[in-house]
Amino acid sequence: AQQCQVNFLKSARLGDTLRATAALRGLSGRTGLYDVAITDQHEVLIAEFRGMSRKLSGPVVPPDSASPAD
Repeated sequence: AQQCQVNFLKSARLGDTLRATAALRGLSGRTGLYDVAITDQHEVLIAEFRGMSRKLSGPVVPPDSASPAD
C-alpha cells in the first residue's frame, strides 16, 4: 500500500466471526483508493481501513535463482 489508515471502533471478542468487505472507491492512473469495513457476526462495525495502492511496473521481488536445499 502507498498509505493506509485503520480506525478501531469496537473490540472484537474471542469467538466472534469477523467479515471484511472491501470496495474500490476510486482509480486514477496507477493509484487506487480502497475502503474496507470489518464487522462482527451481528453486523456491528468493528474497524475501518482506508488504503491507497500504487500499481508498479515490473516485478516487485526479483525471481529466486537459488535451488531448494537438499
